[in-house]
Amino acid sequence: MMLRPLLISSILLSLLLSGCATSTENTGIDRLQGQPLSNITNKVGTPDKQESQGTYIWEHTELITITRGGEETAFTRTTVAATCRLTAETEGSDVISKVTLNGHYDVCNFFRSKLM
Repeated sequence: MMLRPLLISSILLSLLLSGCATSTENTGIDRLQGQPLSNITNKVGTPDKQESQGTYIWEHTELITITRGGEETAFTRTTVAATCRLTAETEGSDVISKVTLNGHYDVCNFFRSKLM
C-alpha cells in the first residue's frame, strides 16, 4: 500500500507548483524597471542577500495549509512552507533593469501589495 502515500505526495506537489508565479503575472512590478533601487528597498526593506554584483534578492516564506480528500479517504490537511523570491537586477548606477517574482502565487502577494 505504498502507492497511496506516493499518490498523495504527487498531488500535493502538483498543487504547490500550480500556485507558482510566472513572468506574465509580474506585469505590475515591471513598472519598477528604470527606477532607482531605493523604490524597492523603501517599501520592502534591505535585501536578504546579494547574489552577484547588481542582483538583489528578497525572500518571503509563509506556512500554507492544503486540504485534500477523496472518495475513499478522509480529508487530510498538510501544512507546508511556501516561498516567494523577489529579484531585482540593476545597472551600474543602481537603476533597476529587471524585476521578477518566483514562487507560490499567494505568497508573492506579500511583495505585490507592498510594491503597488
